[in-house]
Amino acid sequence: MSEPLPLVQKLFSTTSWLDLPAYLPPSSWTGHTAFARFLVAAIQPGLVVELGTHYGTSYCAFCQALAENGVSARAFAVDTWTGDEHSGLYGEDVLAELRTEHDPKYSDFSTLLQMTFDEAVQQFEDDSIDLLHIDGLHTYEAVLHDFNTWLPKLSRRAIVLFHDTNERMQDFGVWRLFAELSEKYPGFEFLHEHGLGVVAVGPDIPAGIQFLFHLDDTETAFVRSLFDAVGTRTAMSELYKRTAEERDQIVDESLRRRKVIEENKTFLTQLQTAHSNLEDHTRRMTEQLSLMRGEKFQLEQLLEQYRKQVQDQQVVTKELSDEVETLRVALQAVLRVNKESYAHGTDSSSLSSESSLEAVTDFTKRLSKVFDDSARFAGSPAITADSQRILIIIPYAVNYFYRLLGTRITEALRNNGHTVELSHLHVDHPQGAYDWVFHINPYEIVQGYSTFHGHGTAADAERRITALNERVGQSAMVLIESAGTDWFAVSYDLFSRLKMDVMLDLGLHTQAHFIPKALMPQYRFVFNGLTTSEKQKLSQRLAETPDTRLIDWAFVGMGTSERLNLIERLRTGFSSNGFVYSMSNTRVEALTPESSHIQHREFQIIQEMSKYIIWCAHHSHFYMEPQRFREAALAGALPVKVLLNMNGMQGIEFPFASLLVSNDNAVEAISEMDYKSQLSQFQHEFLSLPLLEETIQEALTSIHIKQES
Repeated sequence: MSEPLPLVQKLFSTTSWLDLPAYLPPSSWTGHTAFARFLVAAIQPGLVVELGTHYGTSYCAFCQALAENGVSARAFAVDTWTGDEHSGLYGEDVLAELRTEHDPKYSDFSTLLQMTFDEAVQQFEDDSIDLLHIDGLHTYEAVLHDFNTWLPKLSRRAIVLFHDTNERMQDFGVWRLFAELSEKYPGFEFLHEHGLGVVAVGPDIPAGIQFLFHLDDTETAFVRSLFDAVGTRTAMSELYKRTAEERDQIVDESLRRRKVIEENKTFLTQLQTAHSNLEDHTRRMTEQLSLMRGEKFQLEQLLEQYRKQVQDQQVVTKELSDEVETLRVALQAVLRVNKESYAHGTDSSSLSSESSLEAVTDFTKRLSKVFDDSARFAGSPAITADSQRILIIIPYAVNYFYRLLGTRITEALRNNGHTVELSHLHVDHPQGAYDWVFHINPYEIVQGYSTFHGHGTAADAERRITALNERVGQSAMVLIESAGTDWFAVSYDLFSRLKMDVMLDLGLHTQAHFIPKALMPQYRFVFNGLTTSEKQKLSQRLAETPDTRLIDWAFVGMGTSERLNLIERLRTGFSSNGFVYSMSNTRVEALTPESSHIQHREFQIIQEMSKYIIWCAHHSHFYMEPQRFREAALAGALPVKVLLNMNGMQGIEFPFASLLVSNDNAVEAISEMDYKSQLSQFQHEFLSLPLLEETIQEALTSIHIKQES
């Protein structure tokens, strides 16, 4: 063992590395920043390269050491700044934050290269790099590839650092490569903070670091303990700073919440009043429901009478049929007798004709009575000659919009005289019993079958859909999605793979110009108007006196940065009497066929209480959500869609243009609206548009039905 004093002198020949680093983002490299700064001071590198920088903890430590020790050098950090399977994937904000720290301080000698390691290696000359830090993907194959690729670029005095040499979880393999290199080159390993390997690859090891590769066990333990202790102090300092910042944020959040609580006291009182009104409304509805149940019982009794009359008519019809046959035989006999009498010159026709006339008269009277009895059924709806049998498949458990869409299409088709069955994929349906099968969003159908119903995998669900499509006349995919979203792309992929015949796009405007050309022959836009019952409900609401609204505005949608910013602007610039209905603050029940990811009943109550229903999409593609406009109209609320931009609106004809506002001036535009007049205009415009019964029938009649093979 060498004398302790010389070792201490070598370690403390410079002491700047004992100070805390200037930049300490959260990182598993924090505990090694002291050694990084010691190493730069000891070897005085002319060119430093780091492979894998992430937040920049290690790289900024290298740059700080170059600057504070007056080392004339160039430094380069190489990273894609998108992440990998070990570090996890991340966004552009990581590189942007690093540049905020790096560029003002070190850009005169340091460069951040956003590219892969293999792309960057061509930018460096052979035998040029004095310090190389490898901290990319940590599998054995990846780190071996990085080392071998950059080995020709290392100088004769080169030092290479490997992070995570003491990490053996998952498929980490840096420890294995470091062990192999340590047999070929002088090496030293720190064990704290997942391990850091130091390898002297060049034959001319810098004098300031030579001692590190010639330590005995006691000296090795001393050096490791020293840098571990300094690294622990650094990590604790970073933790303390982060904790203080979080504490300040908690204090600010507490003050903000206290303010919100104060603001909501008045609103709570209003809600309590509304709750009392709702209880009265519920009581009245219960009474009406009792009356309707009584009427239902009477209708069932009347229906049973009709059924009995039909059965009686069937019996009478059989009897009349028998009498017709008897009369036919009798008339033939009379004609035969008359013919024979005529041939013999006798007059027996008087008697036979008289008896025949009596029989015919009696039969006519009885037949007339049957026609009179049947006339009572003339007003009932009858299946038309071109009536079709249609099966509608809805998802087993999903957003209620798809289940609601299925029931609305069912109503419209039945009103058009078709026989319609509403069902799920897991039900066994009769073989060859349908002319059409409508799949309401097949992607959700597949997910509901495999995830929520548990009958099998997604592949099983797709096979079941394919088998069902092959034995019906025609298959259709029904969507209410924007063509610019991932959901539409997934649905289009299913449409092609499952070989469906027609895509029905139910919306307020066509998306034909966004549809792939290969799909256009099968694409049909269907205006998603009101059903007959919805039109009656909306007409009745228009005839009533507008009710008082307790909430000025309600915002609907999951929280994103754009939406949260809009909500804050509405609260401060339009009215503080608002209500935010979001997944983050709304009770969510387990998904079943009767429930959904958003509480539809609760949301309907909010719409009945609000003047404006406001939302904005979380994508930039233009699309008008038909369900939002329809539900607002039926609830007496004015829907307002906020557009993040105007992409895709050019050349499209769409209704309700006055209810579309730009995000830039949304608050000003809503503030200038007159609620009552614009609501009346909106509702009258909706009533003037085509009904769903009309548009769905037009789509069906425009489609060529497959011929039987």
